[in-house]
Amino acid sequence: MAFSYDKLWKLLIDKKMTKENFRILIKASPTTIAAMGKGEGISPKVLDRICTAFNCQPGDIMEHVPNTSSERGEIFQMTEYDFIKTVTVKIDNRQSVSKKEINTALNYLHALQSSNVYPSSKIEAMHIGGVLADELSKK
Repeated sequence: MAFSYDKLWKLLIDKKMTKENFRILIKASPTTIAAMGKGEGISPKVLDRICTAFNCQPGDIMEHVPNTSSERGEIFQMTEYDFIKTVTVKIDNRQSVSKKEINTALNYLHALQSSNVYPSSKIEAMHIGGVLADELSKK
């Protein structure tokens, strides 16, 4: 992942704004919003429209995240949904999961649910939230 837009997603949650309303506000394509969800770069024009809409600086809504090496030294990229699923599978398999991983997964889950883009059912999202919250309470 080259960029993290977590600050932007949090801002949208705080403003009770859906990703669709955000997309319309900044006059961006669905492809641009999808790319942001994957941590991909965006054009300077889109970045300018976001900063203008929210009266902010780029660092207020995004940050550069260097690629991370896995335990085998491979470079990997992961969407928010993939991260949530990976953490819950680790929990189900009784593998070690850090408090930071659980909190990050919960934050991603909340952001995805709030923006109505969670790719699975609400029941599954509620179940996953419960699993993560239970595991966090053990830490």
